[in-house]
Amino acid sequence: MAVAYTAKLNSGCLSRQVGAAITNKDGSVRSIGWNEVPHGQVSCALRTIDGIEQSNECAKCSYSEFEMMGTMKYKDGKTFIEKLKDDFGQDLAVPTQLHGLPFSYCFKSLHNLYEGERNQVFTRSLHAEENAIIQMSKYGGEALKDGVIYVTASPCELCSKKLYQIGVRQIVYIDPYPGIARQHIISAGFKQPDLKVFEGAIGPTYFKLYQPFMPYKDEVTILTGNKHGLYSSKTLLKKILEKLGEEEQSTYTDDQIKQILQKLEGKN
Repeated sequence: MAVAYTAKLNSGCLSRQVGAAITNKDGSVRSIGWNEVPHGQVSCALRTIDGIEQSNECAKCSYSEFEMMGTMKYKDGKTFIEKLKDDFGQDLAVPTQLHGLPFSYCFKSLHNLYEGERNQVFTRSLHAEENAIIQMSKYGGEALKDGVIYVTASPCELCSKKLYQIGVRQIVYIDPYPGIARQHIISAGFKQPDLKVFEGAIGPTYFKLYQPFMPYKDEVTILTGNKHGLYSSKTLLKKILEKLGEEEQSTYTDDQIKQILQKLEGKN
């Protein structure tokens, strides 16, 4: 799990960094992976909204034709870049509120927002489990059947099917991932892998110093005050309360608000 946690630090995802390490049946690590764009593409953390209109070779390598050229339109007749300009200004300049931080953006979140959908298929990145499996196909190696995968977040439905297919005997994870993967995929059939919560010294507490308080795209949304924020204020409040270990309530007393603010200052 220490290997998987180290691997996640390579991820350029703005929402969640995930690492994975797969062993063979004898427990020897044979492949590692993290959620990242395909090799040869530029990570989301290294791409900025203000660079999308540049015409140099670097921009052509960093942004897709869909993002730059605007050849496909949404239901309202506007292209992706036109929608960006509606949201962030015609010049797509870096807001002063960011104080020099990169004006990064999550394509999947914006594209789903513009389409009115919530579809994981438009993420630019491969998941950590996918990358670990693909590395074996790309560079060669031994079979992973009856091996164990250590992953920092439990697999989604798509990755669960892949892990089931290659025949791992156990999936060890730290953070639960929302969805129906456990009930719908992992628990089905007669070759079920064992899904187990990790127990040990290497975990979220050990690595807390290296983790951001919230996803960077949320930080950008708050700093810029974008009206098309990826989270509503209620959702954002809920996430903050979860991070602080507080339960969401319909009303709060002055003392409760003071206590939450003191906890928040302690996090900072």
